[in-house]
Amino acid sequence: MGREVSTKTAALVLVVFIGLIASWAYFNTQSLLVDSPSFIKVNPTGNLVFQLGSHYYETSPDGIDVQHFALADAGISGTVGDFDFFNNGDMLLYANTYQPSFIESMETFFRVAGTDTRQGIDGEGFYRCEVRQATCVQFGGDLPVFTRGFRLTIDPDDNVYIADTSRHRVIKVNASGRQVATLADGLKFPNDLLWEEGVLHIVNTNHHEVLSVNASTNGFGDTFSRVTPNIPQRNFPAEIEKSESSWLVVAMDNAMQNGKLGELGIDGNELTLAEVERGADILTLAKTGNSLILSDVKHLKYRRINSQTLQAESDFSSPFIAEHLARSKAEAGRYNAISWSVIGFGVLGFIVLAYFAIKSEIKAIDTELDPISDDVSLDAALPDGAAEYWLPKSKEIVRVQKSMRWGVPVCIVLMLALIVPVLLKPDASLLLAVPVGVFLILMYLCRKMLNNVEELGLGVTAQGIIIRDVRGDLVKGVGREVYYSRSMICFETTSVTIKTFDPDEYEKWVRPRLRNAIHLNESQVFLKQLKGRHPMLMDTLKITVAMLLIIVLLEFL
Repeated sequence: MGREVSTKTAALVLVVFIGLIASWAYFNTQSLLVDSPSFIKVNPTGNLVFQLGSHYYETSPDGIDVQHFALADAGISGTVGDFDFFNNGDMLLYANTYQPSFIESMETFFRVAGTDTRQGIDGEGFYRCEVRQATCVQFGGDLPVFTRGFRLTIDPDDNVYIADTSRHRVIKVNASGRQVATLADGLKFPNDLLWEEGVLHIVNTNHHEVLSVNASTNGFGDTFSRVTPNIPQRNFPAEIEKSESSWLVVAMDNAMQNGKLGELGIDGNELTLAEVERGADILTLAKTGNSLILSDVKHLKYRRINSQTLQAESDFSSPFIAEHLARSKAEAGRYNAISWSVIGFGVLGFIVLAYFAIKSEIKAIDTELDPISDDVSLDAALPDGAAEYWLPKSKEIVRVQKSMRWGVPVCIVLMLALIVPVLLKPDASLLLAVPVGVFLILMYLCRKMLNNVEELGLGVTAQGIIIRDVRGDLVKGVGREVYYSRSMICFETTSVTIKTFDPDEYEKWVRPRLRNAIHLNESQVFLKQLKGRHPMLMDTLKITVAMLLIIVLLEFL
């Protein structure tokens, strides 16, 4: 038809859509960066301390505000990782203003982060803070630099135990800040730590176990026991609390989300699941009295569970915390509204562009479409005197079919190539899931389309037309029993695509037999296919709807 899309127009459309995607990603990310519930600790006085961004709120177990400590009051601009309290009430935290790159953030998200060899910047490091006076002094001089999250706990003698999660080790630091012991063997993304009478319990997340080791400097890390928490569909333990007769374990799914809280026997069996809303993103767990307090990052709330019955109770809060969470929810709501608006504008823009493009194409086709004139001669004699003659497929289709013979072996080779990094580094499986899934879907669609093309047939009789569609329906007709457009030949509910077949053969055998047929525009053919529930059209619509539903579902989850 000789029509071309303007390069400038195509570039503009591409830039606009890339901009919309980038804007959606930015605002969606910003909604995740608001101050959200994170770590909870019980201080030496028995009060709860909640971290919200760079703020720490101390409350009584009943939710009465005691004190508010902001890092800015102590001259610290930001923090990363866990915190805990020394025996005299001083807080240990890690000051950090370093902003990780996009790649580093993705590695952290997919839990494939490697060893961090970055050098610390001025002012970065562990600080020991006197909370009531809002004063902090640097703690230790040879401790690791942290960019990603980590966990820590402090024993009654002020020894500090740090779960260096992304570097797969636990280190012990004495009260003066000097590193005295390290455990690395057998650890894979260690998370929560719990000290108990000379025993250090380590949540060895990616080995799916709670590992109990010797906490003493001499013999540090010697294994006492291993417990595998058997929580259905949640294979990655992340948080623990312990009583005399049971473990309380928060375990996550493969994406380290959708946490479940379970109470298990000391051997890891006899499971009782707590009542926690599905989809809750539990970061940490604290026990006070008969209550378990869980920070739900996704829903911006602190959940409270009865430790005896494991039944959900009213959410934990205090006036200061409620005010801060209200600000966070409002801010996250604004960013979410903007990101959804961007999606809406993108979909609307796509619909508008598609409408005008289709309208322009139909108009152009209708302009170029001429009825078959009477001066086209009809050669009734078929090859070899046969009663019917079937047109061969076009050279392009035959070429694609031949090339697709290599599709299956190529798929196998590529899949094996993708499996290799998973075998070498199992934690990369999530990172590969999306491209592998898209690749398999594309291969499935290509194979399905070629199978459909294989079924199509277009032939002639002495006076009429024969077509066979993807359902195997075989229909013959002459004159006004046949409908045709520039791209399709069809009867009421059966149709084939003209370009599937050899164009010279089409001009020689089919076109003369369309003299009295009814010519349609493309929109009329589309309506006929829709009315007849044509498989190729319905498959396309189903796939489109399914992909849209998946996108929306992923956004909600």
